[in-house]
Amino acid sequence: VVNALASTSTSSSPKPTTTYPSTTMSSQPDGAFPRVNHALIKQGQYIGLIVSVVGRTVNFDGQSNLEIECSDGGRVTITVDPEYNYVPGQVLEIMGHLMDENTIQHFISRDLGEGMDMEVYSEMISKVLTNPKYASLFNAM
Repeated sequence: VVNALASTSTSSSPKPTTTYPSTTMSSQPDGAFPRVNHALIKQGQYIGLIVSVVGRTVNFDGQSNLEIECSDGGRVTITVDPEYNYVPGQVLEIMGHLMDENTIQHFISRDLGEGMDMEVYSEMISKVLTNPKYASLFNAM
């Protein structure tokens, strides 16, 4: 990943467009969860899929709405059970069903620890995972 990030250019040439297949959660391959950030969530092509998002917990209403700040700085709401164990500032990877452009239904999450570098993770998504050059490495077979 480091070499791939180092070799990306910042030229002003137009970025290639990527065509995303129309997929629903029921047709999604087992274990294939697109890694997304706030910007990708807002684009809308992953709505209806199980996704993986990394973020820092910001707020919990004590009922069902957990707010996280994604690796790219945008915020989304994670719908959780009322028994959810909220830890302020915790960095998590959350896998769940992307309901709309702002809401993910929580399925499972894991603590990534305080040492997680959100900036590097965000760059990995924006410069590697969404780059057509590397699509064959990250798309479900």
